[in-house]
Amino acid sequence: MEVVDIVRGQNTNTAATSPHRRDEILLSIAIIADSSIDDLKEAATRAFTFLERHFEFFELVLATTVSFYSQHQRVLEEIINKRNVRYLILRDGTGEYRAAVVAAAESIGDVVLFLSTAESARIDLDAMFDAAERSGGSVVLKKPRKYGVISLLGGRILSAISGYDVDPQQLRSCVHHRAYLNQMLGQADSEVALRFMPRTARRPSEVTTLLFDVPSLAGTRFALSRRLGLASEILSNAPPHMLRLLAVACLLVMMSSIAYFLYAITLYLLGVELERGWLTTSVAISGSTAFISLSLGAISTALFQILNLLRDNDGTEILGEVNNSDLFGEFRRVNVETLNDE
Repeated sequence: MEVVDIVRGQNTNTAATSPHRRDEILLSIAIIADSSIDDLKEAATRAFTFLERHFEFFELVLATTVSFYSQHQRVLEEIINKRNVRYLILRDGTGEYRAAVVAAAESIGDVVLFLSTAESARIDLDAMFDAAERSGGSVVLKKPRKYGVISLLGGRILSAISGYDVDPQQLRSCVHHRAYLNQMLGQADSEVALRFMPRTARRPSEVTTLLFDVPSLAGTRFALSRRLGLASEILSNAPPHMLRLLAVACLLVMMSSIAYFLYAITLYLLGVELERGWLTTSVAISGSTAFISLSLGAISTALFQILNLLRDNDGTEILGEVNNSDLFGEFRRVNVETLNDE
């Protein structure tokens, strides 16, 4: 059964925690820069405070384009100078979804928390991490209020053609364990797989849903741009799913053609009186249909495998990196033996 937790209101970060910082887990927070520079600075400050208060080993990963870095270099340098912050400079044209994939691939944490700058002010980081640790699975965030009929209909249509559980109530922020990230990063459609849950990714019982009352951006030009970008990203990643559907459809058509072929032969063998030319026409149609279906099914399966092999996860989007990480700065806490040269 799916675990559902309900959390509403402002982000207070007041969950019960140990007075000592945890040192048995490495947590990474990847910030998704999907709003203004002020929101990015606020989100980074809140995330860094949360990490430094609760964890001994952590990292904060930011990924933006080189143009964004050039425009806001002074503000970004204030963030980068903090401890264990990694800033990835991506080539221009890298979208938000691709930036999230790059951040996930570059992060080294056992658990990765994706934090949207547009949502960070109203979500509870403590509740997100506690839910992920308690369930041992992923955590997704949703808005408690329902959307209109048009939004829900659009979500169902995109779900049908893409193979993802597209829900207009789902937020950008989420938590994933390393095992799931490795699985999703190996897929050709990893951009959307990290945004929405693939229907075949895992059992629903391994997903925890938290409800946060995040203000809607409906009616703004920015909100319209985000929705169009989301639809474009899903449609551009739909071919693998469409190829699977085409292969299944071809299989069904081929089986139907074979069944009709056997039906025609059976009638002939039983001596049923048939119209002149019906047997020849039926055998020709069913045979050619079965052959075409088999050919299209084989082509679809081959194209699907090719798309999976042509994964664009080679890290070519990264133009530079500013790394201020020093996870083991306090050498006394590392459990290793040293030999002093005499």
